[in-house]
Amino acid sequence: MGRFPTSRNSGRGRGRSNTSRKKPSDKSSKEYRFYPSGMGKYKATFNDIKDKVEMDVQQTFGKRSGDVVQSLRDMKKMDYDKQPPKLKVSTKTKDDEKERENRQFELDYTEDRREHEKRKELYDSNMAKAYARIWEKYTSEPMKNRIRNLSDYETKVRDDPIELLTRVREIMLMPKKSRYHYDSMTEAILSFLLCKQTKHESLRDYYSKFKQARDNLKEDIGDDFIRHFVKQTKEYKDETDKRVKSDLEKNGFKHWTAYILIRNADDSKYGSLKQELRGRYGGKFDEYPRSVEAAYDRLLQHKWDATFEQKKKKPTDKHDKDKSMTEEQVNMNQKKKKKHGDLF
Repeated sequence: MGRFPTSRNSGRGRGRSNTSRKKPSDKSSKEYRFYPSGMGKYKATFNDIKDKVEMDVQQTFGKRSGDVVQSLRDMKKMDYDKQPPKLKVSTKTKDDEKERENRQFELDYTEDRREHEKRKELYDSNMAKAYARIWEKYTSEPMKNRIRNLSDYETKVRDDPIELLTRVREIMLMPKKSRYHYDSMTEAILSFLLCKQTKHESLRDYYSKFKQARDNLKEDIGDDFIRHFVKQTKEYKDETDKRVKSDLEKNGFKHWTAYILIRNADDSKYGSLKQELRGRYGGKFDEYPRSVEAAYDRLLQHKWDATFEQKKKKPTDKHDKDKSMTEEQVNMNQKKKKKHGDLF
């Protein structure tokens, strides 16, 4: 009497394991803000953040936003004075028709000039807005401090989104300038060669991470270093066409980085693809992709190996292993009891 019905297990020991073992997922924890090199735990790559900026501008800037998006994508300002409106001249032979058409051309030219000037003004206004959006929404405080400390911040960087992204990219990709130059070069090489796809990393995230490491390497040591190696290859020595040999030299860095993208992909998913390419090359059929984009497409088309699915089914942590061992012991005991009962 007078006692409220309560659940015996309420509030005791429930949900403890779920809350204590929660791990933040990569997608939800990734931060789309620019950080200097070595900072930011779950930061997205420069290209991913830049893509986010372009999408943001396209969705929110309204009329003529496409001009700004194109400038951000190409990292180059539009030059409206390169193709200004031109006044047409009539080619009619009769004087009255010629005069009438020239008058119409003048009206059209005046309207075109007005539209041209409006478009330039709107472009300049939207570029200033793009700078503010990048600075406030996508630039971290440590990055802002680094940008403000630039000697030409006030004269070249401020209010210029292209210049801002250029400097941000340098600070994100390049190690600190105060470091020993061979140290920074070695780090760029190692970061690229050791840029591998982790077990639970998506192909897109790996591809984005890889491109940033490649760009970092190219910024630090350029892409001409591989020319000497290309000249020593059998393909180059056997080639007689000078134009083809020149292309092989010029595209050596592109071919090498495409190979590295496939080589560093997860073995459990793409191991058979790597074996296939090696085997085909050994059989005098070179099917290795010639660009990073082509290598990415090849990985995208490949169906994951059965090895990956098998690994997913195997017990991974101690709890699962102990559980499987316990089940095995129970089965053994049951077999023994059955055998013992059959004797009687």
